[in-house]
Amino acid sequence: MNEKQKTIHIASIAVHPTRRRRSIARRLVTALLKTLRSMNVASVKLEVRSSNTAARSLYETLGFRHSKTLKGYYEDGEDAAVMELTLQ
Repeated sequence: MNEKQKTIHIASIAVHPTRRRRSIARRLVTALLKTLRSMNVASVKLEVRSSNTAARSLYETLGFRHSKTLKGYYEDGEDAAVMELTLQ
């Protein structure tokens, strides 16, 4: 890719429960964003459970913004927040 035109979709990021609260997810996403910027990717999007306030807060601190809600997105009927980030 030579021009910024592609949107990348992050399907899943997970940290084992015994390893949470150690900035592992932040480092993973930060490294991924750095790589995507070097590849001239234009934007990134992901879905996160509406109830997952810790993940939503992390993504917001990294510059992601809530763009819409997908009603009943998850198998258990929970809504998903779609979050998007435009890369510089």
